[in-house]
Amino acid sequence: MGLYLKNIVFSLGTLYMHTLNNYYDEKYEELESLNGSYCTAIVVSEGEEKDYKDVYEIEIKGIKLLLNLKKSKNKSLQNKENRYLSNKNSKNSSFKLKYGDKIEFYLEYEKPSTARNYMGFDYSNYLKTKKIFGTVNLKEEDVEIISHDNSNIILRKIYKLRNLMKTKIEKLLPKETSGLCLGMLIGETSGIEENMQENFRDSNLSHILAVSGANVSYIIVSITYIFNKMYLRKRLSKIISIILLILFMLLTGCTSSVNRACIMAILMLIAELLYRKSDVYNNLAISALILLIINPYSLLDIGFQLSYMGTIGIVFLHDKIGNFIKINNKIVKYFFEMIAVTTCANLAIIPIMMFHFNTISLTFYFSNIIVGPILGIVVIIGFIMFFISLIFTPISSLIAIVLNLM
Repeated sequence: MGLYLKNIVFSLGTLYMHTLNNYYDEKYEELESLNGSYCTAIVVSEGEEKDYKDVYEIEIKGIKLLLNLKKSKNKSLQNKENRYLSNKNSKNSSFKLKYGDKIEFYLEYEKPSTARNYMGFDYSNYLKTKKIFGTVNLKEEDVEIISHDNSNIILRKIYKLRNLMKTKIEKLLPKETSGLCLGMLIGETSGIEENMQENFRDSNLSHILAVSGANVSYIIVSITYIFNKMYLRKRLSKIISIILLILFMLLTGCTSSVNRACIMAILMLIAELLYRKSDVYNNLAISALILLIINPYSLLDIGFQLSYMGTIGIVFLHDKIGNFIKINNKIVKYFFEMIAVTTCANLAIIPIMMFHFNTISLTFYFSNIIVGPILGIVVIIGFIMFFISLIFTPISSLIAIVLNLM
């Protein structure tokens, strides 16, 4: 029976991938046939600033594309609603698209390239991990904004909250530390300088800048503590926690590591609501299955691979290593637990690091043991600072001094 079931699952998976590949090929041809035509699209992401361009995700007839908007010196950009979006001929004015903007332009579609050399970077597969079908290269003056707020109201509110967090934290903290803080809280790394990101990579601490399972666990602990102090009913607190975790996924951009951690936490909470025992192995497998059904190409995403392999290492190896640690002193035991968790996670991800980056870091013991405890405090204080800044800025400014030092 088990063998038949495996064969059925394998056959369905193969058929699904074949259908999906055909779907991508059809959309590539459809977009290429639209080249040079006047198109309408909806902006479905906030802009990411580069040196000479801003990058947005847009949708044309439900097909998601990357829009590379080259910055223009001449800012006399017309808008049907406001006639001029910015002051005419003002070099200091800036043209920015917002989530939900409806825009029109002449399509200059570029099909994503595949790997030209053996083991080379495959841009096509990279975009498939994000469900993106190619790129559009335009100048700012070639884009016309037709209307605003043409999007899902919930996602629109989420983006406004994300922008509000960026604005508040950038005001409260210096440029260098505000970028780090936003990276730890919501995975926003655009404000972190390249040399700083390189330092984190060299120290095997890149996961600190991308919201990971550790960040989610600290958030769950904080939510549970608050609900216990509010004396909420356990079932109600769990339902609210599930909703907050879904909103947090959306707030952080639904990255692989966050999705994995949040889905596993949600499955654990659902098990408790149904008075069932939660099993970490099942939760790990089900979360992977859900993400791969939504997008099978997620398997090619480095973030997906690192997140799941790191978790697999902790789940499968930690107990075996932990059995050798028999220490009564809580502080010493915590120290050895940190070493055990770090060892298990990094042993599992070493093959992936070797494959993708041709490197092995031997500094992970020291860096992760030092940073691990600080990360939890920074995440909790960071969110506290933001929420207090909405009510009373002077207190949040005092918290920002402490957070900046950390």
